[in-house]
Amino acid sequence: MVYSIQEVLFQLESIGVFEFLLPFLLIFAAVYGVLISLGIFGKRPGINVIIAFAIGLLAIRFPLFTQFYQELFPRLGIGITILLMLLILAMED
Repeated sequence: MVYSIQEVLFQLESIGVFEFLLPFLLIFAAVYGVLISLGIFGKRPGINVIIAFAIGLLAIRFPLFTQFYQELFPRLGIGITILLMLLILAMED
């Protein structure tokens, strides 16, 4: 059975990947990166993982957070695309 990309994206959306999993991973990675760079807990990455995991779960539980990201990232993607197009056109000279 052959699936189109559109069908796969609809399936991922129906199981909540875009609403819960991706925002969770984004917050987890950001918090983990900040904790690692600050080095508050020394060379114990397990503590950083637990804190980042908890903050990520708490963040996606708040409906305003997921709504914010659902509005922000599509517009941000369009803005970055326009910026890249302008940079490419400016570099052709």
